[in-house]
Amino acid sequence: MTDDLRAAPESIVVLIPSPWDFKAASLLKQTFQETWVQPLEDHAEGGTGYFVVDGQRVDWVIEEAIPELVELCGTSYEPYAASEQIMLEQHSHIWRLVAPGSYEASVAVLKLISAFIEAGASGAFLPQTLRLHSPRTIQVLAMDPTEEQALANVYVNAWHSEAWMRTRGLTAFGMPELETPLNDGLNGAYFRLMDVAANMLRQRGKFPTGSRIMAGPRVYTLEQGPKGPDDDRIPLAGHFGVQVLSP
Repeated sequence: MTDDLRAAPESIVVLIPSPWDFKAASLLKQTFQETWVQPLEDHAEGGTGYFVVDGQRVDWVIEEAIPELVELCGTSYEPYAASEQIMLEQHSHIWRLVAPGSYEASVAVLKLISAFIEAGASGAFLPQTLRLHSPRTIQVLAMDPTEEQALANVYVNAWHSEAWMRTRGLTAFGMPELETPLNDGLNGAYFRLMDVAANMLRQRGKFPTGSRIMAGPRVYTLEQGPKGPDDDRIPLAGHFGVQVLSP
């Protein structure tokens, strides 16, 4: 693997199951042009290369299929249709996309993912969140790839323990993950974290520790964490710290 594809903690990484390899890259370029009405700059050498979208470089490498991805269909916002699941089961290649984490890069990568889906890819898996997005999920969330709430839904996830919930994915943007107690149920904690995460993407950075933040009907204080358990499934999450939304 090239140095460009050795992902740092603040890297956006996306695995795209596809029925075709780099020899069909012309199909992707045509689809990107039709979808976003702009050319896709492509540089390829064998099974590796990079795209340039809106001035953002996105490196890629083609890898072997991952049959186990089908086990994650239930993690998608929009459920997999039966035909989409069959496509996923039959994918023959994985396109690994890697870009430096930033708002601008996240928009560029989402445009690429959308073009892959329109060209016949069967989803997008984000290792930093352990979430697989179905084609229909991407079609919905990519309608406006610059909208921060949509970006949060693509690149950020949340997991919970008995009493706490914590985000996964903000590390890829060089920011701390967020956690909050389950004082008002799972839904309340989830939407609170995702709302604040979207605002962090909007302002391109974290909130200062000690901030008072309105989340839903209540005001929360942002404290230095962590207070909840570690995310042992993704040890990298929290590389840039953890902030706690405390009631």
